[in-house]
Amino acid sequence: MSVISRSTGRAAKFILAVTAFLGLRSASAGGSNFTPGFVKTMMLQIILSVVILGIVLFMLITFVKKYNVKNENANREGELNETKFEIGWTLGAAAIVIFLFVASIGPTQQIYNPAGMDNVEETIRVTGGRDFSWTFTFENGSSYKANSAKGFNGTQIRNEGNGRMYSPLYLKSGVMYKLEITAEDNSQIHSFFVFDLSIKSDAVPGVINPIYLQADPGTYWGTCAELCGSLHYNMLFVIVVR
Repeated sequence: MSVISRSTGRAAKFILAVTAFLGLRSASAGGSNFTPGFVKTMMLQIILSVVILGIVLFMLITFVKKYNVKNENANREGELNETKFEIGWTLGAAAIVIFLFVASIGPTQQIYNPAGMDNVEETIRVTGGRDFSWTFTFENGSSYKANSAKGFNGTQIRNEGNGRMYSPLYLKSGVMYKLEITAEDNSQIHSFFVFDLSIKSDAVPGVINPIYLQADPGTYWGTCAELCGSLHYNMLFVIVVR
C-alpha cells in the first residue's frame, strides 16, 4: 500500500470520526426532506476545514524551518515576497467563502421553497407557551400540549433522559406537512428544534415561521433551542412518523 493510500485512508477515518462525534452520521441515516442537503453541506465544510488545517500546519512547519533567525538570506527573500503571499492568502480565503456560499444555496432554497410544498396534506400550528410547553393545533380545531396526557388517543412516550411522558405528534411518512411555528402573546421567544429531522425555527410571539416537512418513518425527539427561562429544560416534544 502506498503512502498516499495510507494517508487517504487515515483522512477518511478522521472525517468519519468527526462526523460521528457531531452526530451527522445518525442524521444521514433517516430524517426529512432537509437532511440530505444539510448533511452534504456540513460534510463539505468539515472536509474543507481538515484540508485547510493541513495546509496551515504544513506552511507553519515549512516557514519555521526556512525563515529562521539564522538564515538571513531567507529572511530577506521573505520580506520581498510578503506582499504577494498576503494577496494570495486573502484571495484564497475569499474563494473558499464564495464556494461555500454557492454550495449552500441549494439547501437554503430547500428550506424556504421545497419541492412538493404545493401538496400540503395538513397545516399544524406549533405554539411555544409561557408555561414552557409546546402546543400542537390542527386544522379541525383540536389541540394538545406535548407534555400533557391528552394527546392523540391518549398515547404517550417516555423520554429516557428525564423519565417523563410526552404526547407525540403523529405524522404520515412521505407526506408534506406545513408546520407554523409561533409563540403565545407575551411569551418568551422559543426555538423549535429537531436535530434528526434537520429542522430549527424560532417561535416568536405574533410571528409565524413556516416549515414544510416531509419525514421518513421514525421517532424523533425535539426541544427548545433558545434559553427561555427556568423551565427551559422541560420543553421537550416527540414526533412519530409512520
